Amino acid sequence: MKKRTIAWIAAGAFAFYLLMLFILTAAESGADGAVIHTMRDALWYSLVTLTTVGYGDLYPVTAAGRWVGAVFSLMSTGLLALLLGLAVTFVVDKWFPAVYLAFHRNAPWMILTGPEPLVLACAANFRRFREGTVVVVPGDAGAAEDDPDLQEAGAAPADSAGAAGKILRPSLSVEQILARKGRKTPVLVCLLGDKEGSNIAQAIEYRAMTEKMGLSGTILCRAFRGQVLVPAGIVAFDDEVVSARRFWRAHGLREEEKKVVVIGPPECAGKILEQGLLMNVFDEGQSVRYDVFGAGTMFLREHFRLGDGSQTTGEVGQDGCSVMIADETGDRVCMHVRDWTEYPQMLQGADRIILCSPDEAENLRVLATLRMLFNAQCRIYVRVQHDLRGVKDQNAFFYGSLSGIYTPEQMLGDSINECARRLHGIYCSETNNASAWEKLNEFQKASNTSAADHLLEKERILLQDDSICEVTPGICRRAAAKWQELAEDPEQRDRFRKIEHMRWVRFHLLHNWSYAPVRDDAARRHPLLVPFEMLSEEDRQKDDYAWQMLGELYGTQ
Repeated sequence: MKKRTIAWIAAGAFAFYLLMLFILTAAESGADGAVIHTMRDALWYSLVTLTTVGYGDLYPVTAAGRWVGAVFSLMSTGLLALLLGLAVTFVVDKWFPAVYLAFHRNAPWMILTGPEPLVLACAANFRRFREGTVVVVPGDAGAAEDDPDLQEAGAAPADSAGAAGKILRPSLSVEQILARKGRKTPVLVCLLGDKEGSNIAQAIEYRAMTEKMGLSGTILCRAFRGQVLVPAGIVAFDDEVVSARRFWRAHGLREEEKKVVVIGPPECAGKILEQGLLMNVFDEGQSVRYDVFGAGTMFLREHFRLGDGSQTTGEVGQDGCSVMIADETGDRVCMHVRDWTEYPQMLQGADRIILCSPDEAENLRVLATLRMLFNAQCRIYVRVQHDLRGVKDQNAFFYGSLSGIYTPEQMLGDSINECARRLHGIYCSETNNASAWEKLNEFQKASNTSAADHLLEKERILLQDDSICEVTPGICRRAAAKWQELAEDPEQRDRFRKIEHMRWVRFHLLHNWSYAPVRDDAARRHPLLVPFEMLSEEDRQKDDYAWQMLGELYGTQ
């Protein structure tokens, strides 16, 4: 309840109390046999009545006085209940948490703010990651109403519902909680609100607090634009990027899938499309068509070099925008402005449909419509918040549950970041171009991360196994051995080089680079943004590094 509302209620109750005292005094002061004559007498009578002491020295004799006395008697029960409630609230919200935190001040702490479903999922996963973690939700934390979609979707994922009883919810601010933390173990502060600006501002404030108090730990901030807006010392986490990355890693595009339909709002569909374009580069002339509904034309307006390298976005009409990607894959992106229900033939002929809205109920409704009314028989991938099991639809696959996204590995990005760092180190040693990871700009880090993401696709290509969904030492060794075997054939070696060159070109096109005979990083121009056949032999050999790294990544070569 807001403080202003509480103040108004308190003021109203006090005014009602004064009115009762005035009525009692006016009714009793002139009556025969009355013992209550002044406001002071009425005040004393009200106090002994409300506290249920009842000395009997003062009592009303008039009808109006007895009516007021009855009100005070009834109010005495409410007052006792109020006092008891305040006492219990103090013990539960203040005293017990303070004592518990004092006894566990040297344990690892996790402070969470944000919508309730995210808090529960995050708490459950981090507890499994590190036993003994004390999870605290401050009294000034953001409530579930910050995100109406999450609030309507349900209280929590199925496998994290039990975490609710293990979370401390004291009526304390983050600063008051941090003041009780010991310095022997780290503290993790997670800001999960849906307002990026507020998250970043609070993250800066809490980082200053921890530094001032001499505490070690991490400030994790849910930010939808990655590290671009987040200051140093704060870890950015974009759940849409994580969801898209997890989707394509678990459900990579198969070679026979040529028609992909994406349905969802701009922020979700854009991330699914971008991550898919970066991951799904596996052969020359693969000719995959991506039809996107619900995202408008913003994606192609933002990635204005994706098409032919010019500043146009391709065909523009009443239906939206369409471009042929300028990277020799033959892939096409079509952003539709009309509703997906206007394209029944496209839906029936699709090889894969992705429903990526964060609204689980909406996705399930669309799934039912596609099956029952549009007779879509392809594989449909549905984003959900809960872990759904036992669904009869054999061609419906679910992804994006909160319990799978809000994990330490995904939120901190340790796995993909470490892989990107190692790739960068290997590349620098191979090219004698030493540059510390910390000195790279955000574009260069993103380039290494994209290369790390594509390692999974390289494993699938080499081992001809679309079911591979992770990069492990064992799989890397097998893929590296296969590459060495196949690369003995000059045609096969050129094929692999071309795949890597197309991936590299696509990444740069997505970031609006264009061709120029002389490289200019500031203007985002590069002389290698040309077809593979136009590269020199020396430049072609550079594309071998990406495949050699499969073996070198885990020290097998």
